[in-house]
Amino acid sequence: MSFHKSSTGLSTGTLGAMSEMVAIADLMKRGYHVFRAQSPSCPCDLVIFKDNQVCLRVEVRTINGERGTYSNGKIANMHYKDNGIIDIWAFVWVNGKVEYHGPPKVGIDSNNDYPI
Repeated sequence: MSFHKSSTGLSTGTLGAMSEMVAIADLMKRGYHVFRAQSPSCPCDLVIFKDNQVCLRVEVRTINGERGTYSNGKIANMHYKDNGIIDIWAFVWVNGKVEYHGPPKVGIDSNNDYPI
């Protein structure tokens, strides 16, 4: 799935919802139970868990040339909420690729080896 505002004419809110759906499908393929926020003012976009693991809070962001770039394991020019409550960031690229990153407190590194 590939999407971009300039090529689709869709609002940023619609593109964000599409990115959430891409992340949800990817997480479900990986065996996670996924719950989506029902209000735009919720502190995170998704809550996930697998088997008997702890629930993790996920924030989804769309990555394209206008809003951010990826280099050296870091997302640059991204404005995203944290406040210490996000466990994982799901970065959905405009080509549909999903990458997961998070703070050291949950042990996720740039190689995406935990917990996703």
